[in-house]
Amino acid sequence: MRTIARYLLFLLLVPVELTGQGASMASIPQSGKPSPSSPISPATREAWGRSVEKLKSSCSSGAKAATAESTATLLQNLLVSNVPLTDQQKERITRRLTKVEEACRQSKSPKPKAPSSAGDARGQQRERRSGKASDTTAVSVTSSGEIVWESDKTAEGKTRSDEGGNQGTNRETPVNVADWLRDSEREISLVYWDSGAATQLGSPGLTLHQAGYVFEDRLEKLNSSIATLPGPKSSSLPSTILTGLENARALSAVPIAASSTELQARLRTLDFLQKNPSLLTSPDRILALDELMQGLGRQAQYAHRYNQPLVAVSIKTVTPDKKEINGYTIYFAWKSDYELNQYDRQPFDTVSSPARRDLGPFRYYLWAEKQGESPTAPQLFDFGDPLEKERKLEIVILPKAQP
Repeated sequence: MRTIARYLLFLLLVPVELTGQGASMASIPQSGKPSPSSPISPATREAWGRSVEKLKSSCSSGAKAATAESTATLLQNLLVSNVPLTDQQKERITRRLTKVEEACRQSKSPKPKAPSSAGDARGQQRERRSGKASDTTAVSVTSSGEIVWESDKTAEGKTRSDEGGNQGTNRETPVNVADWLRDSEREISLVYWDSGAATQLGSPGLTLHQAGYVFEDRLEKLNSSIATLPGPKSSSLPSTILTGLENARALSAVPIAASSTELQARLRTLDFLQKNPSLLTSPDRILALDELMQGLGRQAQYAHRYNQPLVAVSIKTVTPDKKEINGYTIYFAWKSDYELNQYDRQPFDTVSSPARRDLGPFRYYLWAEKQGESPTAPQLFDFGDPLEKERKLEIVILPKAQP
């Protein structure tokens, strides 16, 4: 007991230098709860600003160029939004940026020359043991863009993965630069969404593939939590979530730099369900989740086919005999939100006729309103079936009932 008491006293009296990794770990409360949000410091802001430029310059060639560009743009948008972040969020981004910058730099560096003699080889080995080897010899980059760390090479110069699969390899060997870029962009996407930056007035939203990363994250968490749901569970729920995961991954692979407020609205719906999984014991909520999962698939298919996220919709208001009449506001609501009576009606951009609005390839209820008249009965329209770039439809306005 005396030994333990002396050790505890030693820990209390000896100061700990909070530098490097220790400093970042010190920012995490012992309870494991997220730290409070705070503004991005000038030093971090400057470092991330340099990262934006490095991503654009060091990773600006080959298949990874588009991912580097979208990652840099997203990071820049996060800085411009000026939203407060937790220490954990800042640390997660900084850690991945450091990793991917080094990978991009090494991918552009010339490969180290092969030793010309056995003496040169022994000299390089001595340098590595003494810690004097340069950074450029720490990594080898293959022609396919894979990175192989020197620590994962055998004495014969082969990687351990060459000696019978991936058994015994370091988890970072081999690593594709593009994969690291995607991992960084995924992390920044999650922080951008969780911080509220994506929904700030005037802030750019997540692109389709960035939203796909967040959908993947939420569905993975939801899939883990359904096992703990109280009471009887629907047998269709696991398959619904797995279908959604497949569709979210397809969305993550959409190679277009466009955003969709409609898709982000669906993401807010999933956020609500993921944070309140007990609601998924209700058949109506399960149907709403299934509607959302199917919609993700249609969004991915539509974007892949037309290289854009939204359908151009125009609605004419007509009399029963097809005579066009003007001055009606068309409102819409996503199918499941309307059926659960949890919707805010949203208007088309223009008044009829025709009224115009770009909508996602989802199912919506639409109706027409005009001052002094009763609204038309809501009608269900599916803008994801068939998948077309433009949809022209009509809403029939019935004559006023005579007194």
